[in-house]
Formats: sequence, structure tokens, C-alpha cells
Amino acid sequence: MTAAAIVVAAGRGERFGAAGNKLLLPLAGRPVLLWTLLRLRACPRLTEFVIVAAERDREAVVTLAEQALPDRPWRMAAGGATRSQSVRSGLAALPAEVEWVAIHDGARPLISPALVERLLDAAQVAGAAYRLGARCLEVVREDGRVRAAVEGPDGPEEVVARAAVLAGGVRFRVLDRAGAVRPRRLLQTAQTELPMAGVDEVEVYLGREVAGGSFAWAIPTVGKRVKLGVCAEERAAVLLERLLAGPRIAPRRLDGVARIRSKPVPVRPARRTAYERVVVVGDAAGQVKPTTAGGIYYGILCAELAARTLDDGLRRGDLSARRLAGYERSWRAELGRELRVGSAFRRIGERLDDKRLDRLVRALALLPADVHALVAGGGEERGALEALAASLGVADRFHLLGPREDVGAVLAALDVFVVCSDREGLSNAMLEALAAGVPVVSTAVSGAAEALAPDAGGLAPGVVVGFDPAELAAAVGALLADPARRLAMGRAAARRARERFDFERMLDAWEAVLAG
Repeated sequence: MTAAAIVVAAGRGERFGAAGNKLLLPLAGRPVLLWTLLRLRACPRLTEFVIVAAERDREAVVTLAEQALPDRPWRMAAGGATRSQSVRSGLAALPAEVEWVAIHDGARPLISPALVERLLDAAQVAGAAYRLGARCLEVVREDGRVRAAVEGPDGPEEVVARAAVLAGGVRFRVLDRAGAVRPRRLLQTAQTELPMAGVDEVEVYLGREVAGGSFAWAIPTVGKRVKLGVCAEERAAVLLERLLAGPRIAPRRLDGVARIRSKPVPVRPARRTAYERVVVVGDAAGQVKPTTAGGIYYGILCAELAARTLDDGLRRGDLSARRLAGYERSWRAELGRELRVGSAFRRIGERLDDKRLDRLVRALALLPADVHALVAGGGEERGALEALAASLGVADRFHLLGPREDVGAVLAALDVFVVCSDREGLSNAMLEALAAGVPVVSTAVSGAAEALAPDAGGLAPGVVVGFDPAELAAAVGALLADPARRLAMGRAAARRARERFDFERMLDAWEAVLAG
């Protein structure tokens, strides 16, 4: 058996945040590519090597190849604009006598030589072929076989097989033509990657204005690069553009053009994923986490279960729907409970609005056990908030009072009034608290800085903090621990309401504006 290795090493390292090819960067004292070549050289059946690299890296790659492969024939091939083009370039550079090819990404230096040997054995026994750079247009079950229409670099072709695994994501035409049902619920995602300052850990943004009842995220990668995205019921790209221009993101953007990519993602699995001669895996089956729409682990697990079921069916000569239903049973037994719990948490999150009372619950969990939170008013998020309070161990300190007519009495019972919203106009509830002489702690929503600014003597009627529950808790805790300061701020609050937000004063101000 004559086997060759194609090592794809033509990347630019943009996602990695590197100035050049990340494969040339050191890892434990050696360039990444050198480690990869040494691991592959340990496979005795790999008798030829083709290293696909960009012209700009030729000199460095030649040096590493000479060091790693002193006793193996090797040659260079020019990298392409895409990975599939680079692989095709590597295939074209192979000697004609090569029968088997192992294609490996040079950025993965931990490949096991034993795994490569096992893969070569399996390929030799079972046969394997790749349609590189090809796109599956449809899969049809007919006459005891499966027929796939494929569009490749050399034009259209037809592939006929005994069975098929649909694992190409949520592509309605492919699912429909194969007679497979779609995932039961889909959301839209939009994501971009750009350099930002101050994103040191994952940030998650909730609220209907931010993500239409779902969530948005900022995930630091390498250097200062950040993946910023939105998952929403609809208009995900529009919401992402709004987030990019809004106060959370715009001040921290460094440079670069935001190229937004959108795609549908499932958040509930399809009712059925096994049919005669066809099984559905991964995103196409809706096998993703309902809370994050992440699916790598689920996809790997379900792919293994699908392979076992198909192997059994092929050995028995039975690819009926009944036989392949074993795949359905096995993956639901593994993931069913986790998916149900995730769906419940998603429903909780979707009920949280831009008032972000969940932030108040999280802040309460950081405060001493004798601190209680009162919330007046009704709303559909009540159950979600109660569930969150219970999960954080503060259910006995978080009190939802429901709609109240005696707002004055409720305000009089408070030591501190909290505004925890993601966005507001000038909050009427905050003005009512000021008028009642209650000091305010507010997130940095519109109007808060103006309403709570210090007076001429330097005394402020409230405190403006960021959107982190820990900041909210710290500010509330500081006021509760200092009765004298709290009393002085309460007096300043009542004075601010009289002097700035009294009805007659506001009416006079509006008349002056309208008079021009």
C-alpha cells in the first residue's frame, strides 16, 4: 500500500490574531508545523509528503521540511484561496503511483500516528473518497438506493450509494427532497469578528431590544479580536448592526470593517431523524444546545451513534427505517434530558425583557442574607424570575408584589431604589423614587447620569453603575451599610425632584422649547 500525506499549511492566521502564518509560531520550543510533520513522519506507511503553503512562507517551510523529513521524499504545492483549493493543489502535486492519501491540517500537531495507521487500514478495507469543493444539491431515496446530486469544481455529477447521512446543516431543499422533516424551531444568527478593547471574558447581552427575546454575545479569541454575534427570532443581522453602533460596543471598537455572516440555527430537534437508508445528524437534525445553539459536542456524539447504526445495518443488509430507528433511540437516550432542560432555560430567558430584573436577582444573590428586594408590577416574566431566584438561593428574599395601587407606600418601605434596565428613556419610576426621597442606584441608562448628577455642594441623589450585577450589588451594599449617607442622599433626591422635575417646572420648560 503506497500512501502519501498532504499537509495543508497555507493559512494566514487571521482568526488566531497572528501577524503571519500561525503554523510558524513556536509551540513548546518548536514551530507548530515542525511538530505536525514529525508526528506524521512517525507513520511508516506515509512514504511521500506534499506540503501546501503560501509563496511568502516558502523559505521557512522548506527549512522545517528538511529538518523533519530527512529520509522521506517531499515537495511543495502552492496554497489556494480556500482550503479546498489548497487540497486540490496538493492532490495535483502527488506522484501518479500514489494509491492512498492522508490529508491533514498542519495546525493540528497532536495527531496520533496510531490513528493515522488505523484510518489507512479502514480506508483500504472499506474504501473512501472525498468530493472536495463540492456542494450537495439534493438527496433522493429511490429504487433501493440513495442518489445525491452534487455540484463540484468540474461541474455537476451524480453519486449513488446504499445509504446517506445528512449532516450539511439546515438546508431545506436537501432535507425536503430526502423526505426528512425539518428541525421544529429555527432562529437566525448573525456574527462578525473584529478587534475590540476591554473584552477580557465572554459577555452575554439579553433583552428584546438587543436580541428579540434571545441573546447576543462577545467572545474574545486571540489578541484583541472578538467574535460578536446575535441570535434572534428574526432580523438578526439588523440587530447586530444596531449592537455594533450602540453604547455597549461602539466605544470599544478599534478598527476594521464588520463583515456580517448570517445563517439559520435550530434550537429544537426534528421530530424524526431516521428513515429508510437515511439518517440526519447535527444541525440538520436540530441536535444543538437550546441555550447557546452550539452543536460541536452533540454533533460528534450523534455522528458516532449514526455510524454504529449504519454499520450494523450494512452488515445485516437491512437499511430499513425500522433498523435505522436504533440511531434515533440511542441519541435521544443520550441527549433527551439535557435538551429538555436546555429548552426550559431558553423559555425562561425569552421572557426576560429590557428591564432586566434578572440582573436585580443576580445582584441580590451577592448581598448579605438580610437584604430583600421588592418588585411591584405584573408581567409575563414572573415565572422566569421566580425560577432564577430559586436557582440562586434567594427565593425567600426576592418578593414580587404584583400590581399595586399604593405605590407611595411601597416607595416609603424602601432604603434604596434600583433601576437595573438595559435601556430606558428618562425613567418615570426613578423620578417617583426621587420625589419620595429614596436614593437611587441605576445602571447607565439614558437620563440616569443627568437625573443623578451631584448638586452644587457635591451631593448626588443616586449612583450610576455599569451593567454588571456585581457593580449593582456593590453600590447597593455600600448605601445600605452607611445610613447617614443614605439619609443625606434621600434629602438630595427629594430636592432634585422639586427643583428639576416638578410638574410645573417641566411644563414651563416645554413651553419655552415650543415657543422657540
